Amino acid sequence: TYRGMDTLKIYKENGLSAAGKKGEKDFRAIRFKPQTDDLSGKGLAFFKNEPIDYVYAAKSALTDEGARELSQIKSVRSLDLNETEKLSEKGFINLLSALPNLESLSFGSDTTTIDSFKAVSRLRNLQKLMIRSRRRPLPKQFGNELIKLKSITCLTLDDCMDLDENQLKELLPLRSLERIALKSQKVSIPMIKVLSRLAATYYTFEDCTMSAGTFAELAKKRGVKISIDVSTTGDIGEISDLTAKGVLQKY
Repeated sequence: TYRGMDTLKIYKENGLSAAGKKGEKDFRAIRFKPQTDDLSGKGLAFFKNEPIDYVYAAKSALTDEGARELSQIKSVRSLDLNETEKLSEKGFINLLSALPNLESLSFGSDTTTIDSFKAVSRLRNLQKLMIRSRRRPLPKQFGNELIKLKSITCLTLDDCMDLDENQLKELLPLRSLERIALKSQKVSIPMIKVLSRLAATYYTFEDCTMSAGTFAELAKKRGVKISIDVSTTGDIGEISDLTAKGVLQKY
């Protein structure tokens, strides 16, 4: 629960039998350990009637069978499925279609296909989206699916293979966007020129390599705020100047 964190074993046949015997209930969040045994059993059904709103399964061994059990928890609003290598595209799509209340989603690895993006585009309540695609390029026209998300306010692109200005142009119609973050990306002047045309005014760069002139180019945008972490590299003069002006902050 949100009152504290505990570790419970999920049994394939009996669910969380130990927790059930103690009368524990009102679970609000589930966080799976990375790369443990297959999360495929009916034990996940224990949470069916629990008020779960946050599920963290990044780098876990979640399977399609486990995803079917999770799909019964209709209260889930935040879901992290980054690098769930045992979850198929079909399992991912079926899970999303069963969770109409999703407001925050992280996904990546082998599920970054155009059909997956089509499923994401049908999430009418989605506000925050993080995409990681380091093993395969983002599919063509992925942005044309994302622009169907009328409620999205925050978008993160994390270590996306071969990300360039042409892909970013597909996102220009996203008028609801307020914040955009790039992580582990090489950012060029052509890319930053497209980024500056987005509706967003808050930009975050984490572990990025910025070409000379990128920060100065982005700073031309009216009302822009830029944040960078200590691992992001760029022109020292630009960073110092924009920091002094209050446009850029480091954390």
